[in-house]
Amino acid sequence: MRVFDVFPYWRERWAVDARLRLWAAVDSYVPAALVGDRTHRGNPLPERPDPGVGVQAVWVNLDAEGDWGREAQQRDAVRSLLPFMAPDDLILFTDADEFVDPRALERIVETTESGPVKLRMANYMCGTRWRHRDWWRHPAACRARDLPEHPSDGLRMNFTLPKVDEAGWHLTYFDADMDGKLSAFAHAECDTAEMRQELKEIRANGRGLIDDPLTGPLVEALAVAA
Repeated sequence: MRVFDVFPYWRERWAVDARLRLWAAVDSYVPAALVGDRTHRGNPLPERPDPGVGVQAVWVNLDAEGDWGREAQQRDAVRSLLPFMAPDDLILFTDADEFVDPRALERIVETTESGPVKLRMANYMCGTRWRHRDWWRHPAACRARDLPEHPSDGLRMNFTLPKVDEAGWHLTYFDADMDGKLSAFAHAECDTAEMRQELKEIRANGRGLIDDPLTGPLVEALAVAA
């Protein structure tokens, strides 16, 4: 059984380098980046972003209508990898800034035997110090045989699936280029001066969050990647 860690990729090279380090001891690990030709907001990219050596790149032409349509199209391109997978292979369906903990692999393998699952992650904002009170619940996992026709809906947005607790970490707005992300991704409602100011305050003093610095293997992987 191989472990396919599949994620949409824009320019989060720091996240790719960190996950390669995090999973270095797992021989069956296969990282796969779904690389669009434009942002979710529809702005063409001058050239295809390169996720780097050791990552399988899947090039996706984002010609769907609307921001959310392009985002779903990029995620759903995971299905183009099915011809290269065995039915029992494990798919980790994540974003670039969502890191599955290899120490949870045994539990994920066991629970996906009977179908897809959600992966609950600790949710950190603007770095590795400030943690949100709630768990992050979007990442998912399944065996290749159970991959839905539209994974963006059937996995990413399906919150009725069984859950694997403490499955990893979400590092949202970790990249210092907040303007770049806010202007590129489908959440156009966040592309405001107010949101930029809120993120600056969170980065500075953890506004509204818990002061609970992240420890463990991801911190080490991030340090090496940097």
